[in-house]
Amino acid sequence: MTATGRPDIIAEPVVGVPSQRESRWLIALVFIGIALRLMVLLIRADDLKTDPDAYVGIAQTVVDGNGLCVPGSDRPTAFRPPLYPLLLAGLTLTGLTLTCAAGLINLLSGAVVIIATWRVARLAALRGGWVVAATAAATLDPLLLRYSALPMTESMSAALLTVAMLQILRLCEKQSADSVRSGLQPAILAGCCFGLAGLCRPVGLMTCAAITLVLLLVAVKQTRNRTPEATVRCSAGDIDRDRFVRGVCIAVLPAVVAGLVLLPWVVRNAVQFGYFIPATTHGGYTLLLGNNPVFYREVVKAPGQPAWQGGSLDKWQQRVDSEILVNGIQATDDVAIDAWKYKRALTNIGQQPGTFLQACLLRWKRFWALRPSVTDTELPVLVAAAVTIWYAGLWLGLGRSLFCADIRRSGHIQLLWMAILSFLLLHTFYWTNARMRAPLTGVIVVLSVVGWQAIFGHLFRRDRGVTVNTDAS
Repeated sequence: MTATGRPDIIAEPVVGVPSQRESRWLIALVFIGIALRLMVLLIRADDLKTDPDAYVGIAQTVVDGNGLCVPGSDRPTAFRPPLYPLLLAGLTLTGLTLTCAAGLINLLSGAVVIIATWRVARLAALRGGWVVAATAAATLDPLLLRYSALPMTESMSAALLTVAMLQILRLCEKQSADSVRSGLQPAILAGCCFGLAGLCRPVGLMTCAAITLVLLLVAVKQTRNRTPEATVRCSAGDIDRDRFVRGVCIAVLPAVVAGLVLLPWVVRNAVQFGYFIPATTHGGYTLLLGNNPVFYREVVKAPGQPAWQGGSLDKWQQRVDSEILVNGIQATDDVAIDAWKYKRALTNIGQQPGTFLQACLLRWKRFWALRPSVTDTELPVLVAAAVTIWYAGLWLGLGRSLFCADIRRSGHIQLLWMAILSFLLLHTFYWTNARMRAPLTGVIVVLSVVGWQAIFGHLFRRDRGVTVNTDAS
């Protein structure tokens, strides 16, 4: 117990220069993470040659000098976010093939996730070996390991989002010290990462918006909770306007910077398509994919809610393409197709609201699946069991941290929960599976280990006859 009677299960955020022992642990985990990812790349080398989301194909059109176009054509597209294919194309200038470039990006992204998770853990009420535990969990995460061998954006988006949340926590630390100027750097860095995350996976923009809203509320609250010195300077009932303006500016700065990072993409789309497209023309497809009569009938209402079989999915896609042509929309008009799919999805939702709610629950279930699937092939029994136990342990710690009031007040980690909430909000409606949570890996493991720290702290004190109420408000 602390001198004030507050339980000391949760330490104050760890700041300052790490010890040599902590640094050695971090270096070791980075090397382990890189080694594991290299093993996965070697074992699953054929997977790296695939192109599930057409990023490699789009990168090839850039290499060919046609810009971001539909693979195999010179027709501009905004169906996929641009950052990953642009990086792939850029790395070919060093002599790498697109396949090797994808492996290198995934490898470096994995290292960044490990380092950023370590730093987030130090700012999020963890101490000692628990920081190492959180970092090790990010190092060994099955989803990120598996997707390190695929030319997809899971690894890079996880790196960008974790660094963004790290900078947000640093920003809150500076604001708590009432040092607005020192908060400029983390605010700008957070904005850059959020903007790049949005160019990698548009859900990053949703996270940026959610975090900005919370920062604004915190700024208003801090302004009204004036210090005694501010009370002396201001008349009764007045607000320290200078402090309020500074707080609001810092709060919105990450969003402003993210918008500036996004601006070239928005301008490009306005020039190419004549429309305001801040994300992609992929949203209508993913909304319709998860909200259509065939999916409702064969998956949502089916016993056991099985995976949508490939043959049925292919037929449905062909039927949709035919309906688009019948409605007078050209197959090359991505913007009109996206709008039509949005409209059709909303119609389906309106016609079957009850089934839609069931589908939303299914999406949540798949988002938090204990045994995520990457391909149609079954995992070996032992591997599947290990993955299931791994995520069951993570979710147990995550649940404990959610319901621990003392934890929620510590180290501004409620902002980490806002990142999770932003993903859940989006993927309640759009097509969802477990890989959609991959960008949150750093956030999830830190919050989970915070919960496990509370669990072990409670048990440790109980063994010594000390009763601690960590759930007291």
